[in-house]
Amino acid sequence: MSTVHIPAHLVHCQPRLTVSLRPGCIRLGCWFNGAQAIRLQMRYKGEPWFTLLDSCESPTIEDRTPVQVPGVEETREYRAIPLWQGEEVGQPSEVVSVTLPG
Repeated sequence: MSTVHIPAHLVHCQPRLTVSLRPGCIRLGCWFNGAQAIRLQMRYKGEPWFTLLDSCESPTIEDRTPVQVPGVEETREYRAIPLWQGEEVGQPSEVVSVTLPG
């Protein structure tokens, strides 16, 4: 059984997300703040729980999930969970949101 050593500076690690609407996708930028990777989570505005969208080491992520109902405006919220050697560390990012036109 191996134990993952979490560096002390990652106890309070909190990634930062930016979000922008692009043709055909939502582009998210992530500043990892010392983490090796993130788990990107998404929820539709008003839902209580986030779901996993992707785990990645890239500072740029594109969400190409189609809208739930074509022609209806939709707001999505995202947050990033910092990872170190596959283990969650620190604090989730602040939630960022974007509204897709109907």
